[in-house]
Amino acid sequence: MPLLEIKDLVKSYPSPEGGMLKVLDVTDFSLEEGAMVAIHGESGGGKTTFLHLIAGILQPDSGSILFEGRELAGMPEFERDRLRATSIGYIFQTFNLLQGFTCLENVLLAMGFADGLDEGRAREMLVRVDLANRLDHFPRQLSIGQQQRVAVARALVNKPSLVLADEPTGNLDPVNKDLAVELIKGICKENGAGLLLVSHDPKVVSEFPSSVSWETMNNILAGKDEPA
Repeated sequence: MPLLEIKDLVKSYPSPEGGMLKVLDVTDFSLEEGAMVAIHGESGGGKTTFLHLIAGILQPDSGSILFEGRELAGMPEFERDRLRATSIGYIFQTFNLLQGFTCLENVLLAMGFADGLDEGRAREMLVRVDLANRLDHFPRQLSIGQQQRVAVARALVNKPSLVLADEPTGNLDPVNKDLAVELIKGICKENGAGLLLVSHDPKVVSEFPSSVSWETMNNILAGKDEPA
């Protein structure tokens, strides 16, 4: 059984003109355990919505999302929250760090939503991402690259079986882009986690053994469907 299996996934939003605008229609997608796949495509078009649906942040209009054999679509919100805390790590494009908390506290908060606090593990992860001397710094005291590394540590500290990365290099310079991709891939490999990364950067996508075009995956962009 694949780690992640998606069938006939549809999501729409209210349009300014009234009615509903279909933004996502994915017939079939799967990710094997431990696999690393990049989804590439231009900015916009529903890739972030796709990740949000997989993470359980959003609910689909219809379709199936099987994660580790469990159906996420229709699952109660508290169960989706729990599953996301324990088994799905999410690296947001804008990092989403809590500005009033230190690096260490941001990582510990992620652990608090899962199986409890382990300060030793949190410190270990921040050392792993080369932030040993920034544990007590607040996000505003860090460079963009350092903030991104805190976000990586937070997403991976609970050893999730699936990591979702939404344009994680979008705000980084070329050198830090390469470092960030290698860091994310390296820790995922160490933990045996599957990795699904979306990016519009051909250089980032080229570093993955497997990639797929979003314009091909999403029936709407591929011309196989019409917005509702």
